Amino acid sequence: MRKFSLIHRKRLGLAKQGKKLVENHKEAIRQSVIKAHQEKQFGFISGFSPWNKGKKGVMPLAWNKGMKGMFRHTEETKRKMSEAHKGKNTWTKGRKLTDEQKEKLKGKIPWNKGKKMREESKKKLSETLKNHFKNGKAVWNKGKKYLQITGEKCHLWRGGISQKNRTERGNIMSMVEYKNWRRAVFEKDNYQCVNCGEMGGYLEADHIKSFKDFPELRFEVNNGQTLCKNCHNLKTFNRKNQPLTV
Repeated sequence: MRKFSLIHRKRLGLAKQGKKLVENHKEAIRQSVIKAHQEKQFGFISGFSPWNKGKKGVMPLAWNKGMKGMFRHTEETKRKMSEAHKGKNTWTKGRKLTDEQKEKLKGKIPWNKGKKMREESKKKLSETLKNHFKNGKAVWNKGKKYLQITGEKCHLWRGGISQKNRTERGNIMSMVEYKNWRRAVFEKDNYQCVNCGEMGGYLEADHIKSFKDFPELRFEVNNGQTLCKNCHNLKTFNRKNQPLTV
């Protein structure tokens, strides 16, 4: 039997990678192996042992084993990675599952279904988040709109019918400017009703000078006051009987 060198065998292996044998070739190899076993010729070369004989754990150790939580990219590396990925889409973007793939997924149970997080893991996660926000850090997307799924790009888009059906007041109250004005009024009054003194609870921001009659003062903080729901109803619907001191 002809014996190839180790380098030659490696080259042969690389050359055959990805190639499939035809059926008659497979059968010829099978018969050759059977014949070699019958004649007791099949085995290792004299003095040669398998490369992993006596070794426990075939795969080498990972380079980062034992470095949990220690490895961090430098700011320079992060910047380079960011620049390299700019303008590139993820490989899954725009791809949809075929009917065959959907059929295969039917009836499959998610790997984490019914599994609960250990108490120790819950505590670690809780402490991490507490320290994160305690240091003055905010959620990365706070106050930011996710433009990729906003407006016409959202799967729930129906041609802007919500804006058409809402009144002018409703559209204005959904604006960021109005929400900022409302928050500023609450902070000015220390989250306390200026009429009855109730603090907290369900509070509403009221326009001192009418929202309808004074459009130029709609976002003026000094034209706003904090009222509880009851006081706001009395002011709006029963102004003469329950005057408010401003």
